[in-house]
Amino acid sequence: MTLPPDPCPLPPHGPLLPMDGTTTCRVHDSETAPPCGQPGSWHIAWTLNPGVASSIVCDAHMADIRAEHVYADRHPLGAACPLPGMTWWGFNGRCALDLDTSHDHTTKEITSACH
Repeated sequence: MTLPPDPCPLPPHGPLLPMDGTTTCRVHDSETAPPCGQPGSWHIAWTLNPGVASSIVCDAHMADIRAEHVYADRHPLGAACPLPGMTWWGFNGRCALDLDTSHDHTTKEITSACH
């Protein structure tokens, strides 16, 4: 049996945000291409519930993503975005550091942009 194409495909964004201070665009233009590497300017949340699965992208890739993919939210890249303990603060919000160590900040894998 052949499965139909995913109605909400994820972009080839590569690994999710590593939460180590990295602020470069990690979008891959093809499956074999290296990550973009341009300075990031946008923080995208692919999903907000449960947990944040996010990526940092440059202006050019943000334009492509807006035209072709589904995401939960985005905002301009801020100082707290790439840091361990980042929390997405409200819809159309910003990132803030969550100093409550009881939360699970493990990067989560997502396989579909449908929500």
